[in-house]
Amino acid sequence: MSDSFTVDVVATPHLDLCGATARDMQYREANGKYPAASRSAVAKEQEKLNKFLQYVNESFIIKGFSKASVQARSPVRGYTSGNTAPALVKETPEVLCDFDLSHGENAQILVLFSITGNGASNPGSQAVLTCVIKENGTAAATFAQKLDGASTISAPFLLINREKGVTNIGVEASVSGGEIAVARCGAFASALVLE
Repeated sequence: MSDSFTVDVVATPHLDLCGATARDMQYREANGKYPAASRSAVAKEQEKLNKFLQYVNESFIIKGFSKASVQARSPVRGYTSGNTAPALVKETPEVLCDFDLSHGENAQILVLFSITGNGASNPGSQAVLTCVIKENGTAAATFAQKLDGASTISAPFLLINREKGVTNIGVEASVSGGEIAVARCGAFASALVLE
């Protein structure tokens, strides 16, 4: 399922994971233990990211967007899809999206995806969730993460200066060495086109 809509651009939060990690390590060296979650700099940065991902999930999936009724429009066109029923991702690739995007010369395409669920490994192996972003059927980017209980994999990927025409964007997820159970609305993929 995919629908076209118009959306204003919302910037991703500025994250300083390296600095936050350094501050937590300094605390550990000074006190012999990591800071409590409420005082952890890494936890604060993670909270910023979680709030942004929650905004994306609620705005793009749960609430959805309707076409703008005013004259002024953003140059961004968006497409989104998400799982509307529980899913179990295994070795066979699960398609999160399959968009055909018509655009002009030098278009920028931002592809976003997120999968959250409970991962489990097969006996004697490590479960790994792999997500592949495909452009016109060819892998443009691959992301992988080990699964251990509650897990989330989420990433943005920018395709720049695309030639005028139609670009097919697909996102596929698969798990080697185990599986991940994804709840309703726990997986989505979006594409934003800026011309």
